[in-house]
Amino acid sequence: ADVIADVLQQTGGKHIHVGRLSWLYRWKIRRAMARKQLPSSALEFIPYVPSVARFLQERQVDLYLASFPYAGARTAVEAMAAGVAIAGHDHVGQKFLGAVDMLPPKSCVWSTPDQLMAFLAENDRATLRELGGLARKHYEKFHSPDSLDKALQCGGDASGFPPKPLHRPSDKLDAALLRSAQLTFLGVFKRRGVRYFRALKAFLSRFR
Repeated sequence: ADVIADVLQQTGGKHIHVGRLSWLYRWKIRRAMARKQLPSSALEFIPYVPSVARFLQERQVDLYLASFPYAGARTAVEAMAAGVAIAGHDHVGQKFLGAVDMLPPKSCVWSTPDQLMAFLAENDRATLRELGGLARKHYEKFHSPDSLDKALQCGGDASGFPPKPLHRPSDKLDAALLRSAQLTFLGVFKRRGVRYFRALKAFLSRFR
């Protein structure tokens, strides 16, 4: 919630959230915005759109902020198809959960809010458009239906797949410090509680 408010303060723009979001989290975002005296009109919630790629183009979105801490790989592909620049979060626990290896070259890959804010401060709208063009080329080469056909026919040739850049700090101490900064006992406790709640909800739905 605080990151969204920080993004809006940094850019002076508008944030559009597509997808479900609990009323509690909506309240947290709006509370964070109010603390920074940001207008409520800078935030818009849309539960569902039939095509994310078409929606991003119609609304002339400059930057797709990938879901975090758990990324949506399919939605990232739609953002690439729309030719929109992407900022992806490098999950501190499992890199797979952030899906940053599938992002286009020069995309913003951030672990801390300061890194995201620095990217936004250093790149204007024109630069984001250039990154969007790279995203579209990356989609055509690695994530389009034609690229899938080529990958299936390549016989295991690694040249048919996108490169695997390493975003993690190679130093074990740096990696440990980063993890300790992002993971807290309370956070782990909350996530475990949410998992149990979802499991209970799924179990009770069988009796409806």
